[in-house]
Amino acid sequence: MRSWAWLRFDTSEMGTHRTGVCAHGTAVFAIPLGEGEAGAAGQSVHLAKDPQPPA
Repeated sequence: MRSWAWLRFDTSEMGTHRTGVCAHGTAVFAIPLGEGEAGAAGQSVHLAKDPQPPA
């Protein structure tokens, strides 16, 4: 499966000493591929063996 994440980052000046910053995008929840699954890499296999709960 292939997926895309989207992110936009923009800045603007607000006077002489301030800058406004805006960043937004899609939320992504990724599940690492386990050993033997197509596309699994070393880091993915390691993370699949010791899953961490989302922050």
